[in-house]
Order: sequence, then structure tokens, then C-alpha cells
Amino acid sequence: MRGDTAQQLAVQSGGPTTPDVGLASMSVVWQPGGTDAAISSGEVAGVLKGVNDIIPRYVSRLDDVAAALVSTVNAVHSTGYNLAGTETGLDFFDPGAVRASTIRLSADVAGQPEQVAAGMPSGTGTGTLDGSVAQAIAKLSEAPAGADATYRAMIGSLGVEAQSANRRLDMQEVVTTQVGAERLAVSGVSIDEELAGMVSAQHAYAASARVLTAVDEMMDILLSRTGMVGR
Repeated sequence: MRGDTAQQLAVQSGGPTTPDVGLASMSVVWQPGGTDAAISSGEVAGVLKGVNDIIPRYVSRLDDVAAALVSTVNAVHSTGYNLAGTETGLDFFDPGAVRASTIRLSADVAGQPEQVAAGMPSGTGTGTLDGSVAQAIAKLSEAPAGADATYRAMIGSLGVEAQSANRRLDMQEVVTTQVGAERLAVSGVSIDEELAGMVSAQHAYAASARVLTAVDEMMDILLSRTGMVGR
């Protein structure tokens, strides 16, 4: 219902929020007319927030992780030499593909494992490398601004949001339970209370019956004796 008029609700798709994964924004509108229904609570609002805000935001942060991985690894890898020790300045990842959905090996090394620049010439001859570049790439996981740090920050943020959502859900369930109990207390029927009322009414009826019996006996005695005196 919209005011005093019955109208249908429809899901309307908007522009893309995450083109990489083909996700578009969503809204719920009144039909006919297409006016935004402005849903701000409940399960539908949660779905809309997930599609329009949370998922695009974390896809973007995954892209940040991919970009950090590409830039930091390439920066170190380009200083090393290939297996033959004859080429340097090679990229490990494609520098033009820095999204989580597009990250890939560069043309320098794709399908050519011998082109991976794992080390520097050790000075003992062509093809002999010290593996120092590979070790430096491995240590990037400890870099404070590297891909690992960016990923950990993203997961931490996601965990905090999830915990906050779960707490709000728990509180809402408690409130719902309390409201339901109050409603039943006002409008519901308590079997114990009704039974106690019936027992009380039964006792009152029995007491009234005894009073009437006593009055009847008194009247009978009074009339009987009065009748005898008048004879």
C-alpha cells in the first residue's frame, strides 16, 4: 500500500557498480511511475545495501590488493635476470591488468618459465643466479604497504562489519521477542490465570449457596415456631 492506494513494487536495475563482475545497482520502485520506494529497513534493505554498497566497495578493495601486488612484484622482478642471465627489466605481471578480475602474467614470462627473473648473476658464469630476487619477492609479504598488508586490512574491515551486523541482528531479535511477549501479555489468554479465576468463582458460588441454605433453614425454623405459638 502507498497511502490509500494499492500499487505494485518492482525491482529496477541501474548502472553497473562493479563492471568486472557484471553487477549492476538495484532499487525497489513503485509501479506504475517508477518512484523510489525508499526501503530503509528489513531484509530487502539489507540485500540492496549489499548489492549497491558492500559488494562494490570490497570489489574495489580487492582491486587495490591486485594493484599493489602487480606494482610491488614487478618493481622487484624487473631488477633481476632471466635464467640465462641475459635479460633484465622484465615484468612478472601484466602492468596493464591491475584489477582482481584481470590480473595475469606479463607477456615477458607467460608460458616461458625460463624468463622469470629470480636472481642476479653470481659472477660464476652465464646461467648461474643467486636467487636473491626471488627471496626479495617473498619478503614483500612483510612490507607495510604491500599486497599482503592491504589484503589483511580489507579482511579486518570486513570482519568488523560482519560482527557489527551480527550484533545488530542479535539485538533486533531480542527486541522482537520482548515485543511479542508484551503483545501476548496484553491480548493473549493465560491458562493459569483463567483456571485460578474459575476456582475463585467456584468457591464464591459455593459460599453463596451455603449462605442461601442457612437463610432458608432460618426461615423454615422461624415460620415453624411462629406457627406453633399462634395455635
